Amino acid sequence: MGWPSLPGAILATLHEAQADQIVLNDRTRVFLGKARCGYPVGTRLQIVYAESAGKKVALCLARDQLS
Repeated sequence: MGWPSLPGAILATLHEAQADQIVLNDRTRVFLGKARCGYPVGTRLQIVYAESAGKKVALCLARDQLS
C-alpha cells in the first residue's frame, strides 16, 4: 500500500477551462473534483493540489494576488 501524496502548489496562467478540469499555459491538466473555476482564460492562478492515480486534483484554486 502506497502513501498518499503530499499537497503541491502551482502558479500558472489559465489556458482553458472545462467542466471537470483546467489546462494551464504549460499544458498541465488539473482536475477540479468538487472545485469549480469561474476565472477567465489568461488569469494567473495559485493552485494547491494533491495527486491521485497520477493526476493532479485541485484542493484550492485562487487568483494570484501578486500579478
